Amino acid sequence: MITQARQNAAKAGVEVDLKAGLIEALDFPDNSLDLVMSSFVIHHLPDGLKTKAFAEIYRVLTPGGRHLVVEFEPPHTR
Repeated sequence: MITQARQNAAKAGVEVDLKAGLIEALDFPDNSLDLVMSSFVIHHLPDGLKTKAFAEIYRVLTPGGRHLVVEFEPPHTR
């Protein structure tokens, strides 16, 4: 996914620093990011890991920073 994202960024002519890592141990200092984006990942996490993930995201966000969550909910009926 990181390789594809880098290719998309290059094609769009934008500079983006993309890093792979563990959601429960983000390799960023406290209060260092203005935005964290998680795309179609949260629903894969077991409940205990979700709690750790959100705590870690909160740790790295600057005051007033944002967490953009892109998710889906399966249909309840056909």
